[in-house]
This record gives sequence, structure tokens and C-alpha cells, in this order.
Amino acid sequence: MSHFSNFSFTEGNGVIFVDKPAGLSGNSAAEGTPDLRSSLSSSSSYIAHLEKATGKKLFAIDHLDKLTTGATCFATSSELVRKLAAAFQDGWAALEGGHVRSKYWFLTDQTSDSHEFKVAVRNSHTDFKRVKRSPFFELWEAESVNCTPEQLRQQAQELKLNILGDTMHGGTAFPHHCLHLLEIHLPNEKPWTTPAPRFFERLGLLKDEELCLIISAIDRRQRLFNFLQSPAESLRLMHTESADYRLDLYGGQLWLYWYRATPPKAHDLERWEFVAGILKRPLVIRKMQNRGENPNDLTEWRIREPQSQWLACENRIQYQLKDKAGLSPGLFLDQKENRKWLTQHCKDKAVLNLFSYTCAFSLTAASAQAKEVVSVDLSSHFLQWGKENFKLNQLDPLNYEFFVQDVEVFLLGALKRNRKFDFIICDPPSFSRRESGVFRIEKNLHEILQNCWQLLNAGGFLLVSSNFEKWNQREFESVVKKACPQQKLVKVLPGLDFELPGANRLLKSVVVQKQ
Repeated sequence: MSHFSNFSFTEGNGVIFVDKPAGLSGNSAAEGTPDLRSSLSSSSSYIAHLEKATGKKLFAIDHLDKLTTGATCFATSSELVRKLAAAFQDGWAALEGGHVRSKYWFLTDQTSDSHEFKVAVRNSHTDFKRVKRSPFFELWEAESVNCTPEQLRQQAQELKLNILGDTMHGGTAFPHHCLHLLEIHLPNEKPWTTPAPRFFERLGLLKDEELCLIISAIDRRQRLFNFLQSPAESLRLMHTESADYRLDLYGGQLWLYWYRATPPKAHDLERWEFVAGILKRPLVIRKMQNRGENPNDLTEWRIREPQSQWLACENRIQYQLKDKAGLSPGLFLDQKENRKWLTQHCKDKAVLNLFSYTCAFSLTAASAQAKEVVSVDLSSHFLQWGKENFKLNQLDPLNYEFFVQDVEVFLLGALKRNRKFDFIICDPPSFSRRESGVFRIEKNLHEILQNCWQLLNAGGFLLVSSNFEKWNQREFESVVKKACPQQKLVKVLPGLDFELPGANRLLKSVVVQKQ
């Protein structure tokens, strides 16, 4: 197993094997075109992330749809993809060296008096065998030769074993589409096997659909990043799958943002106790309701005795995190890919980090050998926390600049001094109170960006981000472009631990380069 920036894959003979999560497609949508390249090759796609991780151009081979999990593969050459894709498209026909063989597991809430079936259609056949059953659910295995996933779904429906979650084929609605490709065997390759989601073998969990939703969300991140093998790393484990909460992994501890108006009930806490148990980490549940009205409200529930201070990593940088210092423990994971991008571009550059909070962007720039790093925030407490993070990573804060100051005041002073920067990071709050009055992003951002633009060297970059809910990505880009004339838009791949490709993002980010 190889992983680059926590993105997991295994390399075969001209083939990249991945453990595909739910929500991301392995289909080749350019069927019939010369190179059979996946339509998912857009900048925000699964295949784009894989290409970045492997450093290779990839071509989709098989036909696992977005909802099916498990073993899938991509070819690394157009010659190989034509040969393999033809086999998949022609009913997975025999290739030189043997057939394409697959082993599936699926769940159903239907019951059968038989424990096995054999289905043969033209040159394909599938052997169905029941693995286990409970009073309400059954787990089945299907071993197939020359049978597509779509054909398998149809066969399961005809056998009255409708797959749980597969509503297109008569299955009962469920938070997870319960079809998993356990093993795929290509000619001249070793079999590639992936584990099924946890509730496939623990059928008793299926009665708690909300728990299955949580496990399904965590399962997606594990298949993508293999995070259980990186005990110090940080990752978003549950994002928009539920409107009630977000779940973050910070090294050895879990942090749950609780958005539901009512506090967790006993069965909620039991559910999260189970989740903390399977991840083998303590958990803090932090209430987020009415945070604008009462920002100092730190109502929380604690499971498995979490520490008040602990360390976690992101992109090989260590952070000190605290559970009594606000609604977040001190690191916003939605900026992870932006920080990674900054790492790759800021060596020997002058970097200004506005609204710097605990200085994660500043620490990223300093670790990547930026020649100047300036951090600006109204809170002396958070800047001091940032300095502690610098020391934690063997960086002397005295070699960098920290200003406890209103951002707008700092920018005006920098303009008077004609100070210039190569990178400026601007991640303002949507709303905040300050001595000079109330800051509202829709009112104040334009002037801030205009001043940033004047401070930026030619060829320099301005990274602007916001979680302001009244703007979508297109509207946010328009706001930034109006304030920044003669600019070039730069794309940064969003992290797949957050929204899936094509979804509207809660965090809006824009990188523009001054021409």
C-alpha cells in the first residue's frame, strides 16, 4: 500500500488499484472516445486526486458506480485501458491470461429459504451464497465471471434478494448502498481485496440507521486515506452527511461539532460511545447552537476521558490543540489543501497571514522556508498560541512577526510604509465585534481585498476564503475578482474528506495571481 499526502493506492503491472469509497465513481464516462478517459478528470475529481497522488495519467477501466464501494482499478496507459475497458464493456469477457473475476458482498432485508443460487446468462455466470443472516437482514456473497455490477443488481432483484439501499432495483431505502466489491482479479495481476463496511458483518448495527450513516461516512475517509494507519494525522470524518453534526479527527482525539438544537440524549451518547470505541479514541462533543449570540458558551459532553491539551499533525506539521479555547480546538481542517498548496509555492517568499487565528497558515509558510512570515490577529491569546505552535515545530517566533492589531488598521499602515508581499492569506470571519465597530464580511471584505491587492507584488498570490453562507462559490469568486483587477484565477484541489466532487462547498476559496 502506498500513500501520498494520506491518499492511498496500490500499484500493479500498469494498473493502480484503489479501495473506492461510496460517492465517487470509477466509471469511464468517455465510452467510445479514443482514449476512454474518465469524465471525472475535472480539477475537483477523484481521478484528479489519484493522478496527483501517483504522479501518473490515469484511465478509468471498470464500471463501479458512485454508490458501490470496494476494489476498483485504473490503467496507466491508453494501450492497456483499451484492452481492459473492452473486456469490461463487453460483459467482462475472457482476456489473454484468463477472465476478469469478481467477488461481491451485499446486504438485503429480504429473506430466502435457499442459501445458494446459480445464475447463467449467455457467456457469464454468478454463484450466490448466503454468508450469514439475522432476524431482519442477510449477507450474501456473489462470485461472478463476465458479469457487470448492473447485471448483478438485476439478478439479485430477480432472486428477490433486493440489495439494501439500491432503490433503483427495488431495494429498501437506506443511508448506504449495500453492495461492495470485495475482490477483483485481473489477468496477470494478483487479486485485489478490500474490506467491506463494518456493518456488513455486524448485522445488528443495521437496525440503527443513523449509526450506519456515521459509519458509512467514516468508511469513506478510511478507504480514501487509510487514516487508521496514521495515528497522529488530522482529517474531517463526517461533513455534510448530516445537518446535525460534523466530526473531526485530531490525532489521538475526536471532536464533534453538535448543531442540533436539543442536547444529545442518552441513546445519542451511546451511539457516539460506540463510534469512539471502534476508532479507539476519546471524543469531545461541542455544542454549536446560538454561537453568534453567546460565543463563550462551551457546553460540551466528554466520552472516554479526552485530554484538555494534546498534539496532532497535518501535512507533517504538529499543532497543540485545546478543548477549552473556543468552539474549535485550534485548527480548521477545511483549509488543509490550501495550506498544502501554500507549502509548495512559498519558499523564499514574503507571506502575510491576516485573521491568522492560531497561525496555521503562518506555521505552514515558515516550515516551507518562506523568507518572511507576518501574522495579524486581534487576539493576543490566539497569536500566543500560534507562537507556541512555532516552538513546537522548532521554529523561533522571534524570527517572524506577530501583530495584535485590527486587520484594516494593519493594511493601512503597510500601505503607508509601501510594504510588499508575495503571498497574502485572507480568511476573515463572517461576523465579529471589535473596538471600531462590527465587522461584516459582505460590507467590509471589498475594501480589505483592494488594500491587499495593492500590497501584493506582481506575480504574487492572494488566497481568500469564507464560510459565509449567503455566497456560493461563483458569487464569492465574483466578489474577489471585482476587488482585484488584472488577476488570474488559480485552482486548488479541494480535499475529498469534505464535499464530494460537484457538490456545493461550505468553505468558499479563491486563489488569484496578480498579473
